[in-house]
Amino acid sequence: MEKELIHVADPMCSWCWGFSPVIDRIAELVRGRASVRVLPGDLRPGTKVALSQHEVDFIMGEWRKIAAATGQPFDFDQPLDTNFVYDTEPACRAVSLIGRERPACVLDYLRSLHQAFYVGRRDLKDPDVLADYAQSFGVPRATFLERFSRPEAVECLREDVRLARQCGIEAVPSVLLRTDNRIQRLTIGYQPYEVLEPHVRQWLAAA
Repeated sequence: MEKELIHVADPMCSWCWGFSPVIDRIAELVRGRASVRVLPGDLRPGTKVALSQHEVDFIMGEWRKIAAATGQPFDFDQPLDTNFVYDTEPACRAVSLIGRERPACVLDYLRSLHQAFYVGRRDLKDPDVLADYAQSFGVPRATFLERFSRPEAVECLREDVRLARQCGIEAVPSVLLRTDNRIQRLTIGYQPYEVLEPHVRQWLAAA
């Protein structure tokens, strides 16, 4: 019997960053008993227009709410502004690529991008930034950048997003539990670890 934990998240989703400690604890709980897979959520793919002031105010308000609710750090000294283009496609493509190149590291890579964006204020639209973190997980910069630029990388991201949609995932963060060909939803949206842990243990124990 094959069991797989599937985490659907976006590197530039603030609630996904808030959920990061929860999914890390769940991944530790299933270690050795189920594999872990990350599907990128592609929250704002292909955005070309910079944020409006209304959008900036809303997003920064959400970040403060999430920081208060989850305890996760955010750099509020460098807030977003109306020059920022909130395109999540490059970061999601990078997660999709690392999920194939280094599947055992993809959850850690996702966390590193979350921290880079929300704490380090790195621009995750920049392939060089994405390559910096990929190198930390054993993918040489040149290799990452070459593969990242291929049309195949774009198609792999589309495949991942389609799979998440086919599983009924329309919001991130979300978690699916797969047993062989059967998939059940653990959560759609943020939940604390204490709420999810009993369900994960029950799933692990089920034949």
